[in-house]
Amino acid sequence: MISVSPYSALSIVLLLVLGGQKVLALPIRDTLKAVTVTAAKPTSGDIKQDLFAPGEEILGLDSTVLKRYRLSALSDLLANQTSVFVKSYGLNGLATLNIRGSSAAQTAVIWNGIPIQNAALGIADVSTMPVYFMSRVGVVYGSSSALWGSGNVGGAIVLSTESNRHDTSFSHPELLLGIGSFGQRYLGLGENFGGKKWCLTAKYFGQSSVGNFEYTDIYGSRCRLSHSAMWGNALSLSGAFYWTPSWSLTYSLWYSGNYREIPQALFEAYSDKRQASTDIRAVAALERTLKATHVYARSSFVAQTLQYDDDTVLLHTKGTVNQWYEEFGLRKPFWSGGNMTVFCPVQVAQLIGNTVARTRQQVVAAIAGAVDYRFFRRRLDVAMNLRAEDAEGNVVLLPGGDAALRVFPGFKLRVNVQKTYRLPTLNELYYFPGGNLGLKPESGIAVDGGYTYDVSWKGVDFQSNGSYFNRDVHNWILWLGGAVWTPQNIAEVSSHGVETRNEVKWHLGGCMVKLGVSTTYVIATTVQSNLPGDGSIGKQIPYTPRYSGQGRAGIVWKNLELEYGHTYTGYRFITTDESEWLAPYQVGNVSAMVHLSIWRTNLEVFARCNNVWNTQYQVVNGRPTPGPNFLVGIKCSL
Repeated sequence: MISVSPYSALSIVLLLVLGGQKVLALPIRDTLKAVTVTAAKPTSGDIKQDLFAPGEEILGLDSTVLKRYRLSALSDLLANQTSVFVKSYGLNGLATLNIRGSSAAQTAVIWNGIPIQNAALGIADVSTMPVYFMSRVGVVYGSSSALWGSGNVGGAIVLSTESNRHDTSFSHPELLLGIGSFGQRYLGLGENFGGKKWCLTAKYFGQSSVGNFEYTDIYGSRCRLSHSAMWGNALSLSGAFYWTPSWSLTYSLWYSGNYREIPQALFEAYSDKRQASTDIRAVAALERTLKATHVYARSSFVAQTLQYDDDTVLLHTKGTVNQWYEEFGLRKPFWSGGNMTVFCPVQVAQLIGNTVARTRQQVVAAIAGAVDYRFFRRRLDVAMNLRAEDAEGNVVLLPGGDAALRVFPGFKLRVNVQKTYRLPTLNELYYFPGGNLGLKPESGIAVDGGYTYDVSWKGVDFQSNGSYFNRDVHNWILWLGGAVWTPQNIAEVSSHGVETRNEVKWHLGGCMVKLGVSTTYVIATTVQSNLPGDGSIGKQIPYTPRYSGQGRAGIVWKNLELEYGHTYTGYRFITTDESEWLAPYQVGNVSAMVHLSIWRTNLEVFARCNNVWNTQYQVVNGRPTPGPNFLVGIKCSL
């Protein structure tokens, strides 16, 4: 558990920076230089996606957005800045992802080139991933099964924790402090080291929260949430060593430990549930680039332990999943304007604990390749890819192809066609009680296409993206039951819909005004069912909103950034026959950040107010969410 005492320094720092403006006004006004806010190029952050997926829609969140959310978890960032539906169980609770009507297990989470979703559960809890550690966050909409293999059905979240490279020795320490409603406390420490041939970034992030917000129960009475505390600690190390201009070694280590109390749901009278998790992720890559040919060997190890306790029903489970992921690859140009890659990934997952009768293991090996070539003076970009994946004797071929056509400057059409595939997870097969050894893998076809229009004219930047997608998945896996839940193949699920994303920026002297609107329409229904009389045919998959949208308005003036975001989420059915649902809701959030330079120290002061309109809503049935709440912090770097 994190000690609270270090956070008392925050009030002093904020008093000097915010409350003591009269004292500091004269020297700041006389000496402060303008800070130019720049954003990283919006790419996925993964070379496979950036070079061999020209027809896919990829959203890269720029660096200014990551800075405003550096005290938050990845779940908050994605829920407020992308069209990804985040299924959150409330403040301090579990959060999983739904992209274009997919299940949480059909979304891949890639970190520095390796998949990190839990091999037993098939999901990644993005509420335990601090944005402070991320140098890049990319969202890939649509399937990339040929590039990433099993589990990449709806899309992928691509994360990078990179270390900056400098040619001279340097050291840049930083301190991050934050406080918020309901006892939220944050502490971050960072240091960047470097020399001519090496660099290292080390970061620590600690957080704690009481989570005791007020809510309205099912009888209309005002109550205060109890048994809702959480705390966590995380450490990140990333660096590189450059022997020669052609040889390099990169490495990353990410440790996190989290503990959360699970409060009672609205339909429960009491809760004594608790969950503790520990995650260790490590990856290293040896790379050589010689005459435009790039060869690499990547090795990783991920160990995830999850313990769940409920004294009321005498339930105590603990499981550890160990994952080894190795990949060897080659990438090189060919002819004029083309690129090719061949790589061999091998993943071994092992489940140990009292949730299985004995240690279980799953081995997946593959060989994959992709080619990308540009025709007609680079106006047409075409990529073809193929993957042969072997899961313990079961071989499946995963072909795919995508293309992008530049019709005229700034306007591009794109299309992506992929075969999708997902193996049952270790829990789905072996969990006791309830595992189902008779499960079949999910498989199907995913097609999506759209346009991108990007133009600048007389100080106005306009970007518009539109996509249509259609995905058909056979043997969709869904957990069903009462006292004992069991995963079942529910035959066939079809998903189709339309997404739009539009943004305009006005540059008015030293000021920039931004407006953005995004919409999502998703129909995800059961086409056929193996369960007679379940009433799901033609009905929306649970927890997939048909309609959702976001609007953002912001201004950047000198050293100040201010943004208002408004999110609409439509009806979500919570049963397969649509007999029960959660009401739509709208939430407004305000965020601000100011850049200062005082006494050779760079300061970034940021604040956010969530749910400014005091909306009463539930993302997950029975899990209340807080009313208006704030978060304020400061980052000091030398």
